[in-house]
Amino acid sequence: RDYFSIVGCSDENTVRRAEIVHDAVSAFNAQGKFFDSKQVYVIGDTPKDIEGAKECGYVSVAVATGHYSFEELRQETPDVLLTSLRTYRRMFMNVRV
Repeated sequence: RDYFSIVGCSDENTVRRAEIVHDAVSAFNAQGKFFDSKQVYVIGDTPKDIEGAKECGYVSVAVATGHYSFEELRQETPDVLLTSLRTYRRMFMNVRV
């Protein structure tokens, strides 16, 4: 939350990751902020996160920091695949909405 004004995460009522993604984008839309689908980056560490991004038509950024290995996430063909966000922090530092 230090870098992003809106963060979406799952809870006990979440059925599909696409719901989380849709809700987060809807929160921006409610603030009058609208984006082209290629300007929305869905960052996650599971195959379901990649699936949710693809289902919504957004850019999937998979980070191999959770239970799934780099190779397991690669099989899901994310748009971007990282070993860690630490080295890529600068990529997101200047993003403002």
